[in-house]
Amino acid sequence: MIKWTSRGIATFAEGVHSDPATPGLRPVVRIGKGGELNRRWVFRYRYDGQRRDAGLGRLDKVGIKAARQETGRLRELLDAGADPLAPVQKASANQTFASIAASYVRLNRRAGSRQHGREWVRSLKTHASALRSVPVDKVTLRMVAETLAPAWRSQYVTAKRVAGRIDKVLWHAVGLGMLETHPAPLSALTALMPKQPRGTAVQHMAAVAVEGMPGLYARLVTEDDVVSRALRWTILTTARTGEARLATWDEIEEGLWILQPRRTKPRRQHIVPLSS
Repeated sequence: MIKWTSRGIATFAEGVHSDPATPGLRPVVRIGKGGELNRRWVFRYRYDGQRRDAGLGRLDKVGIKAARQETGRLRELLDAGADPLAPVQKASANQTFASIAASYVRLNRRAGSRQHGREWVRSLKTHASALRSVPVDKVTLRMVAETLAPAWRSQYVTAKRVAGRIDKVLWHAVGLGMLETHPAPLSALTALMPKQPRGTAVQHMAAVAVEGMPGLYARLVTEDDVVSRALRWTILTTARTGEARLATWDEIEEGLWILQPRRTKPRRQHIVPLSS
C-alpha cells in the first residue's frame, strides 16, 4: 500500500484520486477557469441510490489525518442511515430516528470495539429499518412494537437486544431535548410484546466437544490451507476469531504475540506466549 504524505498529495495531477487507507476519501484536483489548480478533499458516497460528494476542505488547509477523521465521522452517520450532507437542524421535527441513532453512535464510539459498533448499527438497519426515516418526535410505542414484531417471533434474543438499543437511542433523544418523554420505554414495550412460551428449546451454535478436538486438529494439519492454519492458530492461542484473523507479523516479537489495547475487547494489552 502506498503511504500518502502531505508533500506527495501536493503533487497530484488533475483528476480524482482515492485514499488507499480510507474508503470514500478522495483528493480532487481540478483546473479552474484561470488555469489554476483547485485541490480539495471530498468524501464520496451513495445515499438512496445516488452518488454524493461531501466537501471536507482544501488540501492545503486540511491535513490527511483530519480528512480521514472527518471521513470516519461521516461514514458513521451513513452507516446509521443518515445522509451526511443533510443540514443539521435543532428542531425535533427535522431529526429522524436515524440521525439520533447516528448521534448516539458517535457519542459512544470510544466505549466499545469497532466490531461491536458496526454490529450495533447493522442490527438497527436490519431490524428497525421502518423507524429510520421517522421524525423522532413521531415515534410511538405501537410503532416500535410493530417494527420488532417479525424478529420477536423468529429471533427473540436478537429482537430483545435491538429493543434495548432502540431504547437507548430514544433516551438519547430525551437527553438532547428532542423529546420531553420517552415514547416507548423498554418496560412498556416488553409488556406489549408476546411472551415466549415456557420450555422453548434453546438452539446452541454448532460446536466440537472436547473429546473431538484431537481428531479435529489432526484433520486441520492435513488440510494445510489458510483457513485451516488460521483455525489452528486460534485453537492453540485461544484467541478471539477477530484477533486471529487480523493478526500481523509485527505483533509477534521474540516468541510472544503482543496485541495492543485497540485490538482486544477489554481494551487492554494482551500477551500470548508462543511455542517454538
